[in-house]
Amino acid sequence: MRVTQPIWAVWTQHLPQTLRAADVFVDGPRLLPREDALKCAHLEFNTRGCLGWLVFDVDKPDSFECWDRAGLPPPNFYAQNRINGRGHLGYCLKRPVGLLGNSRRRPIELAADIQRGMTRRLGADPTFNNRLAKNPTHARWASTWYAPHPYALVDLLEVLDKRDVMRPASRGEFHGVSRNCDLFDVLRQHAYKQVLTFKPRGNATWFEHLLTFAEAINQEFAFPLSISEVRQIARSVANWTWRTFSDGRFSQIQARRGSSGGQKSGQRRSREAEGAADAVLAIVSGLNRY
Repeated sequence: MRVTQPIWAVWTQHLPQTLRAADVFVDGPRLLPREDALKCAHLEFNTRGCLGWLVFDVDKPDSFECWDRAGLPPPNFYAQNRINGRGHLGYCLKRPVGLLGNSRRRPIELAADIQRGMTRRLGADPTFNNRLAKNPTHARWASTWYAPHPYALVDLLEVLDKRDVMRPASRGEFHGVSRNCDLFDVLRQHAYKQVLTFKPRGNATWFEHLLTFAEAINQEFAFPLSISEVRQIARSVANWTWRTFSDGRFSQIQARRGSSGGQKSGQRRSREAEGAADAVLAIVSGLNRY
């Protein structure tokens, strides 16, 4: 059922005073006052640090109601190019996801899985940057309003399966928010192993080391993150590991792991013994089928 635009009216009230927008892309987007940006054909839905919308670029002439054919919930809006039939679908998130600084990792990971899964279901362009998209209120587009409510991440995740959200085999295939997750995961694993060796050299040297490592990883993406995003992720990992890891803390972790490993080893041996006893009992009782 088609509805009016309550989400748009609320969302635009919370936009920053200036944002990027464009009517044509010859000169690229410009930073404009909010009132002027909202009159442009394309405007900024998300920033580098905050994900408030999941927007998908369906580059097909039959993109109308493609979400229904893909078994996905209706978007909040659908803005279609009147000439070639291609369109943008927008899903407003109930809680925007922070992507930089001290942002929580779990929402970022969920958003990455959802973005990847819905892109696959829709057959949307995986290289679309999810930032500058069609303004559905502009007269250039044939726009339709659908879901009147924003979506929680779990609402979108529950319609996807494991094949939808499966991570790519190579880093060059990572796009969208998945790049943030992959870079963070690889960088933190490296940091855990290296931070103690950098303690004598100081925090600044540690950050520069992680930044260099992060920039090298970033270049493996087909469409790298901006340098400011890479710096933020490197800064976050550097600060946390520097604050958390020390020689004493490392010894405690190793001791706890050793104790846990011994317990698990003992439990495993006990299970193996029980399994062997059960096998003998099965043979004696004539229950062994092999």
